[in-house]
Amino acid sequence: GERTALWDLGTLRVVTGTRSLVIGVDTPTSTLRRYAATADRVVPQVTAVWSKGWSRYAVVVVPRTVAQLGRALGRSATSLDGYAAVTTAEGSPTAGHGVAERVWVNTPAMAELSALGRQVVLRHEMTHVATSAPEHPDAPLWIVEGVAEWMGYRGSGIPLDVATGDLLDAVRRGRVPAALPTDAAFTGAQVDVAYESAHLACVTIVARYGAADLVKLYRAVVIDGDDLS
Repeated sequence: GERTALWDLGTLRVVTGTRSLVIGVDTPTSTLRRYAATADRVVPQVTAVWSKGWSRYAVVVVPRTVAQLGRALGRSATSLDGYAAVTTAEGSPTAGHGVAERVWVNTPAMAELSALGRQVVLRHEMTHVATSAPEHPDAPLWIVEGVAEWMGYRGSGIPLDVATGDLLDAVRRGRVPAALPTDAAFTGAQVDVAYESAHLACVTIVARYGAADLVKLYRAVVIDGDDLS
């Protein structure tokens, strides 16, 4: 859909962090400072796993309402329900410009989370930035989102059975996944189970082979374009 420029959505405010630039639309400066502090905290955490082969800098956009977020992304507000944040690739390398990832915050959804929850979300999205995930739309979502979920929860102290609660409930009711979640599952009624299944798959890989091998697998499948066969 047609996207609306940020300056046409409302009053812009900007806060600069050590490793972040946070742009708010009708959003108080105090809120933007909190996002900058969180982004500054999670960028080195992501770098510790994914090395320095990325900008190690985050641009985070914080519209006040979901309607503003939808207009900025050219999407309907309802399509953003259930998503606390979205990462996009801006620009086109074929036009002689570098592609830059942007993290877009669903402010009302984020407001319902604890400070720890917001950190998990931003670490998830920062993983998409570090791995240039939006530039690889054909990659299997189970590994793209699974790795981001694994990174998001990594070091958070949140137990795995809490992070995968919906999946565990489904298993207790006899709905045991027979395979990795398909791409379609990430937009269906069982989207939470899809994310959690992907998360658990990546946790299992790390437990068996180590984090370094999960990173290698991700790069082979997503960045280099190899398939799992």
